[in-house]
Amino acid sequence: MSRIQGKEMPERTTKTASSVGIDVSKNWLDIHVLPEDVSWRVPNTAADIRQLKRELKRFSVEPGCL
Repeated sequence: MSRIQGKEMPERTTKTASSVGIDVSKNWLDIHVLPEDVSWRVPNTAADIRQLKRELKRFSVEPGCL
């Protein structure tokens, strides 16, 4: 389960290939996964980036999209 600005992400996995978009700013990373249409925000810190990488393993990410 991850922090999503006070919400919890659904615990689901997908079999279809996913694409991940990450908008990077000094303080935040805004993440969006398609076709699941899942979005969340994490602080731009080393610890949160490590956690983000673990969370993204739940999705079948296309090569070159992570």
